[in-house]
Amino acid sequence: MKYKILILFLSTVMISGCEQNSDLQTYVAQVKARPAQPIDPLPTITPYEPMAFIAQESRNPFIDPQPEQGQLFSKTKVKCIQPDITRPKEELEQYSLDNLMMKGTLSDDRGLWGLVLAPGGIVYRITADQYIGLNHGKITKVTKNDIEVVEMIPDGSGCWNNRTTTLTLNTSTTNANKKQG
Repeated sequence: MKYKILILFLSTVMISGCEQNSDLQTYVAQVKARPAQPIDPLPTITPYEPMAFIAQESRNPFIDPQPEQGQLFSKTKVKCIQPDITRPKEELEQYSLDNLMMKGTLSDDRGLWGLVLAPGGIVYRITADQYIGLNHGKITKVTKNDIEVVEMIPDGSGCWNNRTTTLTLNTSTTNANKKQG
């Protein structure tokens, strides 16, 4: 008996749903009866104008660019300073000057030596005319309180500019010992 009541209830709900569907059909018929909106015009297309590629005026896009110290710049700028890239690198040229600290000096019959602490706790003994840092830095002077280094910085046009940097004596553990001039 329960099933008969359930079937009777469901059929009543379905029939009442069909009657509400007529309102939906009326609305759809009204929308379809409206006039269609005009279509937007197509955008105007500008004609394509090809540009000729002249290889003599531009770099070939299919080869890697040449480095700044290439032969092109050395021919155009005669008085341009350049680092000696054929010179063998010294031990302290693998570290940035920001990572090196002057920790003291030593003196012997050959002159004054600077003591520089490198990353990893290694202490190096240096003197004038040695190279230090990543920018082709050459030590020009060692005093009791500082080490003067002249670095070569590229200027972007194939030449290099000199920049003087000083490592000052540092007895603390901080790395605030750089002055640039």
